[in-house]
Amino acid sequence: MGSPVLVGMPTLRTLNPLFYQELQYCTSNVSGFDPVTFPFPPDIIKLTGGPTGYAGVDVIGCFFNQDQGLNYWDRSLVSAAGGVVVADVPNANSGLIRFGNPTNKGRVFDITIFNFISRNKVMMVNNQIGSGLAGTPAEINGGAGGEWLNVLQQISRIDFKTAGGAKITAGSTLLVQAWAGMHN
Repeated sequence: MGSPVLVGMPTLRTLNPLFYQELQYCTSNVSGFDPVTFPFPPDIIKLTGGPTGYAGVDVIGCFFNQDQGLNYWDRSLVSAAGGVVVADVPNANSGLIRFGNPTNKGRVFDITIFNFISRNKVMMVNNQIGSGLAGTPAEINGGAGGEWLNVLQQISRIDFKTAGGAKITAGSTLLVQAWAGMHN
């Protein structure tokens, strides 16, 4: 009896990717997380964490390689607690990508960015805000995302700020993870 033949299977190879990780914790109210500069150009970037709240109503966001030009867009889909209507909240020609809708409550986010040269940098944002009250569910964030329209550069630095200038509150946390070498 012959050996089984695998049809349509990709060629497998061992990769030796580079890995970078950074954790930030805010001990006071600040205008945003510290900038992150990568020691190598990453292929995949993960951002996890969130503000514990805002000194006002605002939303945290980011921009790349110190570029605050009008070549970003972002979009969020939200629905009020108990509601059946989904609101589409787009922001075009912006100087940053927002991580969801503005709030004065805490937020948790999980973000993935593919960072390949010759491709625009698309960001997927999963996030949820709190309500601050056990008897009052928060609006649901059905998804958010954005894009940096730049095919000439890979992201080498990420800066964080709030869209409206309010500070994020003490206890806010950011975990940055990045991998490179996916193509070697």
